[in-house]
Amino acid sequence: MNMGSLQRFCKHIKSIASFDVETLNQAMARLESFGENSPAALARILVSEFHYDQDEVHRAVAKYYAFGEININPEALDNIDEDKVRKLAQKHGMLSMRESGLDRIRSGQTSIQEVLHTTSDE
Repeated sequence: MNMGSLQRFCKHIKSIASFDVETLNQAMARLESFGENSPAALARILVSEFHYDQDEVHRAVAKYYAFGEININPEALDNIDEDKVRKLAQKHGMLSMRESGLDRIRSGQTSIQEVLHTTSDE
């Protein structure tokens, strides 16, 4: 993403969330110092360094990319077939925690022991 796109993103999030211009300018300067220029990187900086509400920041990013929000009635969750949902999600590329853990072992991000401990219920 070029800097013009990132500036459009900043303009977008200012219009839908409680971000002040000075904070966005400071966050943009931090992005440049890290050599990054993506909305996701800006979101991480706004949450971790400027202590903005994570949900608010992620909603702004999602709206920028035109992802909608899903509102679910909690009472409707009682009758959901978890196995069907899991199979459908896996069909569309979701990894189980163990599969994801194996990928992280291969990349050196975690240990076999940690994956086995974390996924002992699978």
